[in-house]
Amino acid sequence: SSEAYKGQLKTKYDLTEVIYAFGLAEYNKDRFSAYDHQIYEIAGIGWRVLRTETQALNLEAGIGATQSKLRQPDPPALPLTSSERDVKEGVTRVGGDYHWHISENAVFSETLSSSIGSDNTYIESLTELKAGIIGDVALVLGYLVKHNTDVLPGIDKTDTQTSISLEYKF
Repeated sequence: SSEAYKGQLKTKYDLTEVIYAFGLAEYNKDRFSAYDHQIYEIAGIGWRVLRTETQALNLEAGIGATQSKLRQPDPPALPLTSSERDVKEGVTRVGGDYHWHISENAVFSETLSSSIGSDNTYIESLTELKAGIIGDVALVLGYLVKHNTDVLPGIDKTDTQTSISLEYKF
């Protein structure tokens, strides 16, 4: 009932103990979203706001570009031309991630990002609770929310996904 792919490459370069530069390339393809695909290239600065033995909070801001292709409406009441479907724009990205090591075997994490452009704002939130089962195997409960502000009529702006998965760390 669903089909989605995401690829992301992110690099960080420490400028000081609390400030870092980052580069990000991301590809999103979701069969049920308003977009056939979305590609982001971002460069920016991050700040390690909180770093303790059990908690970490990082905030980031950057600028870049996006290339997106709107999905053809189904049924195509007003078919879009190729140039209407292709969206290219500059974006500003803000985001952050929070990790809380609740215990030796449990971690709560929240990752939030928003790519803001003149045509569309894309917001993604991933909330996870990871519990160690045995050795390097963990159970991960996740809740993902993806939101686009500019979609075609009849298409939901917000998609959600709940997941239960096993993770092996090596």
